[in-house]
Amino acid sequence: METPRLVRSERVYSGRLFNVDLDTLEMHDGVIALRETLQHPGAVAMIPVDAEGNLILVTQYRHSAGRRLLELPAGTLEKGEEPITAVSRELQEEIGYAPGRVIGLGGFFVAPATPVSTSTFSSVTN
Repeated sequence: METPRLVRSERVYSGRLFNVDLDTLEMHDGVIALRETLQHPGAVAMIPVDAEGNLILVTQYRHSAGRRLLELPAGTLEKGEEPITAVSRELQEEIGYAPGRVIGLGGFFVAPATPVSTSTFSSVTN
């Protein structure tokens, strides 16, 4: 299967945490298609477990949900930041712990070809 040809790309939104591009593609059969692509620097999420085996969660107010939610500690990568560095920073910021051991369990794409997260999980000691 042929890769569609990018005809045009236009930044339609520039925000503090992400941007949105509107791409015009020409498909292999000549059909023109529009695709919106979210550009995000990536993020990390951790499953912190303390020395006693307790899972540590945080509560965060999420405006889109209109309430506080119980969540895994997580955060957005800073420009040029490696995920392992973000793990240590976010754990300090969100739960006040430094990781004793970090075990990477992989990553995922929220949408095809848009790297959004390298999920890193860690064991944490006080």
